[in-house]
Amino acid sequence: MADRTVAYAQGRITDTKFEAAPGIEPVWMQWLANIAAINTSPDDLRRVDQLTR
Repeated sequence: MADRTVAYAQGRITDTKFEAAPGIEPVWMQWLANIAAINTSPDDLRRVDQLTR
């Protein structure tokens, strides 16, 4: 699910497709990375963070 959110943040998944089958809510990604529940790059976390703004 985290990979799907990252793909959406990178523009590889459209809004419509993400709404139909979402990944993890962007606000949870950093927290999950902090506790090592997911593994994603700092660059991808920045992209996902931009979704919340």
